[in-house]
Amino acid sequence: MRRLLALLACLAAVSPAVAATRMYFIEPGSNGGVASPISPTVDAGWEASDENARTMLNTSRYQSPLSMSTCTMVANSANEEVRNQFASPRMAAGAVFTSASTTVTMQLMTRESNADDNIDNCIIGVRVVSEDGATVRATLLAVANYGLTTEFCDQATCSTGRNKTCADGDTVTATYTTVDGDRLLVEVGAQTSTAASTTPVAGFRWGEASADCAVNETATGACSGWIEFSNTITFLEAIIPPRGPRLTRSN
Repeated sequence: MRRLLALLACLAAVSPAVAATRMYFIEPGSNGGVASPISPTVDAGWEASDENARTMLNTSRYQSPLSMSTCTMVANSANEEVRNQFASPRMAAGAVFTSASTTVTMQLMTRESNADDNIDNCIIGVRVVSEDGATVRATLLAVANYGLTTEFCDQATCSTGRNKTCADGDTVTATYTTVDGDRLLVEVGAQTSTAASTTPVAGFRWGEASADCAVNETATGACSGWIEFSNTITFLEAIIPPRGPRLTRSN
């Protein structure tokens, strides 16, 4: 019995720990931005996608400047409208997403143009797609609101935005194990609670040049938005930050 207990203790000691994987939203088109290598079809769950832009998720926080991108939503409508589609680097085989077990958490700075815009839902959708983005491997979170329904802070009050919880530990709804080259695809948008405003404008602050956003819906200081999965994900490559000017050697 003692030998058995010792063996179990050794196995527990060498078993790999499951570590959460956090990624960041690069500012599209900035000096830290990296264009998405794929152009997947927007999830059919979105009701409007005319302003969708594509870029990449970063596997670590680096230097992409914080910048607000806006989305003029459909007037007098409660449509779910996508603003940005983020693709991850290629994942290695063996990352396990387990239905009702693997969780997703996400924080992002948002704002609305005017107080009567009534934009209160940060809408997201999360899928695993093939390396070229042409095949959907699994829908981890269907397009929906997974956070709180606190209204976005208006621009006059929060010019740079305010923390918004877009997912608060929701469990994925599909079980899938990655093969080499698969990518995560995260789509982010917004929705109004009523049709009160004629020109609702949602703002999202992308970039990863500041500390991570805290898990709350009150902070207004500059912070980097992020999405986190509770499982361990290994990537075949990381986003390579842009290099500075090349130095020349003098003779």
